[in-house]
Amino acid sequence: MKIATTIVYISAMASVAIGNAHACSCSLASAERDGPQTTIIFKGIATEGPTDITQEADYYKFSPTKIYKGDQGKPITIYSPRNTCGQFFQKNTEYMVFAHNNKGKLTTSICRSWPISARYSSNTKEVEEYFDKNK
Repeated sequence: MKIATTIVYISAMASVAIGNAHACSCSLASAERDGPQTTIIFKGIATEGPTDITQEADYYKFSPTKIYKGDQGKPITIYSPRNTCGQFFQKNTEYMVFAHNNKGKLTTSICRSWPISARYSSNTKEVEEYFDKNK
């Protein structure tokens, strides 16, 4: 009986571990697909980051270089959960950010933001072309 219980326990733990490993498998946000339900979409430079490692999430301030959707003042404060799906923003780096209002906080994740770089140039281009076409 103990062997059967142990096998069930190990199987359950393995399934949880596998589920967590793939928790953030996602495609990056798309202006066409995700834009309509997104509160704000902007390109901006991260100017301030977290200072308290005990927080459950990180708050970042951005100086927007272009706002595609939304009406926000400057700077823009973004909340990113401190879990496997949270995005860490490096200070003085420019990002594309899709954020939604979650209980009064603008929130994003690794699936909804990316650095402006050659690696993500096709994603950035899709956002720019979509909003240029739909002015």
